[in-house]
Amino acid sequence: MVNYNLGSIASNIYTRVENVPVAISGQMIQIIDEERIFAEQYIGQTIGSVNIAEKYQGAITDLATAKVLQLMNLTGADVNSISLGELSISKGGESNMVKTADFYESSGMDKLKNIGKAFNFKRVIG
Repeated sequence: MVNYNLGSIASNIYTRVENVPVAISGQMIQIIDEERIFAEQYIGQTIGSVNIAEKYQGAITDLATAKVLQLMNLTGADVNSISLGELSISKGGESNMVKTADFYESSGMDKLKNIGKAFNFKRVIG
């Protein structure tokens, strides 16, 4: 992988998640940036919004994907069938949006834990 920016991560999310509603896709960069900030605070290291190092990309992408799926579920975008007059389209099967969001969130947190946290130690002479 090469160094990513927020737009590159958004592109990855669009390939993972189909039919992202306009209300959410218009906020995609902000959603990703919030997850980047969360990752920064969690690991105690600075992660810029441009030139995101490879070791952070997976975690941020997974966490942002989970957030997008959670927001889609909250807005009611999780539908199995659509009807308009006599036209009916069914995707079949049960929806798994919440399970998928949980999977990506867990995966993102695992990746952050694998990166580790920055600790500062001070020696006290007394």
